Amino acid sequence: MFGLCHFLGFRFLPRLADPVGQRLWTVGRSPDYGPLNQLLAGSVSARLIRDQWEDLRYLAGSIRNGAAPASILMKKLASYPRQNQLAQGLGEVGKVERTDHLITLMRSEAARRQAALRQDRHEGANSLARAAFFGRRGMLWERTLHDQLHRTSCLVVVMAAIMAWNTVYLADAVEELRARGVDASNEVLAHIAPTGWRHLNFLGQYPFTGPVYSLANRRPLRSETTAEVDDLQPSEEPSERDGSW
Repeated sequence: MFGLCHFLGFRFLPRLADPVGQRLWTVGRSPDYGPLNQLLAGSVSARLIRDQWEDLRYLAGSIRNGAAPASILMKKLASYPRQNQLAQGLGEVGKVERTDHLITLMRSEAARRQAALRQDRHEGANSLARAAFFGRRGMLWERTLHDQLHRTSCLVVVMAAIMAWNTVYLADAVEELRARGVDASNEVLAHIAPTGWRHLNFLGQYPFTGPVYSLANRRPLRSETTAEVDDLQPSEEPSERDGSW
């Protein structure tokens, strides 16, 4: 993945649970790095990278232009990496990119924070998906895979609607806070994602006869008193006796 992302024109920057426990690779003969020698796993084959460089560019071009799906190509390369020179060359490039990424994480606290922030956002989206999937039940009753995929594909639409709702009302809440003199800077807002779902009720009755809200006629924000009362309600499991929280 590190090597393929390099040829596709972007960097693969995952959060690693134990960066110090990872292994680093050098290019050429490894000099003496002192205490860091115990982190070295070996040297990268520059010859193999040079020999496969053009073919690796063609591989990335096929993926970028849609000639072949990336998942199929990666499965074929991973199925026999030792016999495939192209897979080995891609692996050598990946070692260089992975080592560079690990060194950046080790040396920069800001890079570690940025990687953790991206991971938290992905986990927030996954948490929203698990909560919204059939009201936190997550059960499919269809027998065929086609019907199951057809039903679960609606989950993306539901998540998009929730995040769109949250985005609009988060903007209103920020304007309200700023009107009160609260310092809600853009630097702080950059760490907020519209994936929250604690304020939503996924189970119960859904009446459609109430007022219709739109961008021009939005629902009023909750007052501080209402928010304090709502915070006292259970947030983990909704009550099933009356179909509400």
